Amino acid sequence: MGNCSSMLTKQCLGLSDPRYDQNASNDLIDQDGLWKQYAGFWGPFVERRNTLSEDNAPRKPSFYNPVQKVGWPYTSDVFTSYRVVTIEGTRFKSSKFYFYKPAPEDFCSQ
Repeated sequence: MGNCSSMLTKQCLGLSDPRYDQNASNDLIDQDGLWKQYAGFWGPFVERRNTLSEDNAPRKPSFYNPVQKVGWPYTSDVFTSYRVVTIEGTRFKSSKFYFYKPAPEDFCSQ
């Protein structure tokens, strides 16, 4: 690999790079404390979506049509969401949960 003290390398890569350290942890939180701060429960967030139809009018809730596979009985222009971030070793898992206003009564009674 050449001389470790040359002008190009200045120091052997194996001395400073954690990829070559047998004792270095692969755990994300061990590598940077920022991951520990990011993990946990986040929310509530009030989110807004552009749910306009082709003519720029707000899209109205519609019943789900199993043949066409379209329809959403909830208004989705404004809703609340929560996020849970779990970090275990090298694994990062983010789950998001959406909560919409209740569906109209005619949908619930069908």
